[in-house]
Amino acid sequence: ENLLEIGEEQWSMLIQEKQYSFTNLNEKSSKILETIADVDAYELGQHNLLILVSSMLNMMLDSLSYKLVKETEHKALIERVEKDLGKCMQNMFSVPEAEKESEATILDILMSTTATEDNKIAYLKNQQTKINLDVVQDNSRKTLALRCDVVEVTWENVILYMNIVSDKKVDDELLVFIEKHSVELSLMGVPRNPEEDERMLLKQLIKTDFLNYTAYKNIVNQFTRWKLTG
Repeated sequence: ENLLEIGEEQWSMLIQEKQYSFTNLNEKSSKILETIADVDAYELGQHNLLILVSSMLNMMLDSLSYKLVKETEHKALIERVEKDLGKCMQNMFSVPEAEKESEATILDILMSTTATEDNKIAYLKNQQTKINLDVVQDNSRKTLALRCDVVEVTWENVILYMNIVSDKKVDDELLVFIEKHSVELSLMGVPRNPEEDERMLLKQLIKTDFLNYTAYKNIVNQFTRWKLTG
């Protein structure tokens, strides 16, 4: 509370020179906050992160997301968050902003090495933004994207996963996705070019013993030009 009594410039110099670690920041001086962020002179917690991001974006925020942190373009702050991304997603990012990640930040989260798979699934499962699998470069991350339920519900994504990730088969991860979104998929036409993809997908769905009857009934009419033979 008394930081401004000796002036912003003096405090900024002291913060740069000393190894301070502030436990409870306030929003009285954006210049001092910037200096604190520059030298990591703060304890990483929801309150402090909210104060720093709000100040840098000149916004009155009541919740945070990785997207908002990235929008600050503050290198040291972003690196601090990325170092503890799992902890931030679990304890510091909150709704409504936490459900508004961008395609770019979703991809960064999928690729993160500092957050666990459980962290990623818990955080990403309610995202408003969905992504197409062709923007995910790594096959293991494509599978993770399905588990996180951040994949746009389209037959194109189903077929891409079958062809590229699961070796022309409908694996367990893809079955879960198809079952969960069978109603949405039932309202979409299956791409007919190339024709073999459509036929292969139908054969795989017929052969599986794990797709429940309701889901199967919802989607089978999308394959009207094929007879249901092996």
